Amino acid sequence: IERSVWFEPWSRSQLIHSMRRSKSIVAVLPDVGVVGYAVASPTPQAVLVLRMAVCAAGSREGIGSRLLQAIKSDCHIAGRHCAEITVCERNLSAQLFLRANGFRFQQTLRRDGWQADEYLMRWLVSSAAPETVEQSCSDYEEELVAD
Repeated sequence: IERSVWFEPWSRSQLIHSMRRSKSIVAVLPDVGVVGYAVASPTPQAVLVLRMAVCAAGSREGIGSRLLQAIKSDCHIAGRHCAEITVCERNLSAQLFLRANGFRFQQTLRRDGWQADEYLMRWLVSSAAPETVEQSCSDYEEELVAD
């Protein structure tokens, strides 16, 4: 998944190391296997999404939105104020996806020596009622158990 989604993919060992050190969410479909993941690092005030990817088989199936819902739920439960993620300025589809999931542009991060800058996008806990996030996540957990 990593190599097919990211312009500069992490190595297998980098991904595994990051997943062990951070909070990881993995989406698995029966008869398919792993179709997506999110790696997030909680701070006292926020949840920082370090990496997120969904394979082609899981694309447009709501997997990415459900991964973000789990992160949002964690923000509510842990009392954090927001979730943050960076996205390449050239990745318009990811920007639109994040916007559709309640994330808003915060600032441009200049990356000297990189081929493109990144945008910092943020979802604020106050932008959704806790019941909505928790209900959405519990619906998803029920779906996973039913599968």
